[in-house]
Amino acid sequence: MEYSLTSPQTLAVIGLVLFIVDAVLFGMATFFLVFLGLASVLTSVLVLSGVIPEDLTYELISIAVLTVVITILLWKPMKNFQSSKVLTNDDHSTSDLVGLEFTIDEETLIQVKYSGVLWALTTECGSKLSAGDKVTVVDAQVARFVVRIKD
Repeated sequence: MEYSLTSPQTLAVIGLVLFIVDAVLFGMATFFLVFLGLASVLTSVLVLSGVIPEDLTYELISIAVLTVVITILLWKPMKNFQSSKVLTNDDHSTSDLVGLEFTIDEETLIQVKYSGVLWALTTECGSKLSAGDKVTVVDAQVARFVVRIKD
């Protein structure tokens, strides 16, 4: 028994692959693949339902038209979805570095090397660090630890 994909099935598979490639590899950064994939799946449904004949020319025209229509309809919502993921400095996200404890010595007075990165040290209250201070990281920012001096 030989099994082969029909044109609508092939279009559906191509559409899903395009969507998955954009989501996994590009993190939904290129909307074009999402829109093209969605148009391919919709064209597949239209061919299976008999609205469009199973002919390559009609299928390609349908994909082109649907891609333009989908892009016009979904561009702004997708752009908002993408920009809503951006973190700002006001966001208080937790880090696995928060809670890290160490003792300040002469070499780590203003910076510390941890996990291959040189981190600048600042205190949450703005006080100066001294050698021998035991500190706990309360916030980790880009290349900077905000620490609290332990009593």
